[in-house]
Amino acid sequence: MRSALVLLTAALALLGFPGCESDEAKARRLLAAAEAIEETVSADSLITLASRALKLDPRSFFAYDLRASAYENKNDQQAALNDYTSAMNLDPDFPDAIEDRAGVFEALGMFDSAAADYSRLIELQPDDPEFRLTRGQVYLELEKYDLAIADFNRVIAARPEAPEAYVYRGDGYSGMDSLSRALNDYEAAVKLDPRRTLVFDHRGLALLDHGLLDLAIADFTRVLELAKDNAGALESRGDCYAELKKLDRAAADYGAAMAVDSSRADLWAKYGHSNWKLGNLDVARRFLTRASRDGVKLLAVSADSVRSWLGQLSRTRPGIEGEGE
Repeated sequence: MRSALVLLTAALALLGFPGCESDEAKARRLLAAAEAIEETVSADSLITLASRALKLDPRSFFAYDLRASAYENKNDQQAALNDYTSAMNLDPDFPDAIEDRAGVFEALGMFDSAAADYSRLIELQPDDPEFRLTRGQVYLELEKYDLAIADFNRVIAARPEAPEAYVYRGDGYSGMDSLSRALNDYEAAVKLDPRRTLVFDHRGLALLDHGLLDLAIADFTRVLELAKDNAGALESRGDCYAELKKLDRAAADYGAAMAVDSSRADLWAKYGHSNWKLGNLDVARRFLTRASRDGVKLLAVSADSVRSWLGQLSRTRPGIEGEGE
């Protein structure tokens, strides 16, 4: 790939910069050239170009927006947040920037701030149900189930044929321990789209949360029939088998999930723990050690649990199954 600077030099040579042109006009022309090659250059190159435009015009909304998008592509969410905020300081009601910043807030786990941005979008575009659907999902993360359900009710009223609204409303009812109402919504979603993996995955998680493990396994198995490489369904079905003490099946599902996504420390920990309980001590030690070293990546399994399992494993004699939890 040629560098952005080489491409930009060619673009600017064609455009030309009149000597009397203002810095603001030069920045606009620079950004136009950058946007023309945006799909062909790296995020780092776009960051360099947008930064040069900002030196020419520190109040360029589009330079901040372009650089923020490039930072997102590099997974530098904090830098993206800073630039989207700078863009919004220049134009507070530009919907695309508000939506993009809300997505970054979500990625950073700042769900209250994300909800506030989606609320602003709803004020600006009250007839678009998509923002209510997304805000409702943020409310689910915040465990504000009544607010989430209110948003999904509005989406269903506007788009009664949309299965995802029923799925997420079902999640809200499940969170409020109203499993019967949740199951009604999941079933409505199945009728609307019987091949949507989202429906079976979320219903399976609700059933798992409420201890209905055999039914949950059936739903995760259905997901895998529709999408055999779904790592989340493999992991969740493994969790069910682990709860049922069917550790050989749990280990098999965790191993299959790792074959799809080898980057998740939670899977290493669960695979290691199930192998420990099966007496496969070398395998258990290898994967629990790996999970412990990358404890910052653990989400579903606590780092303390992994350290505890490793401690107990070190005291386990070969040929003797572990006695820990």
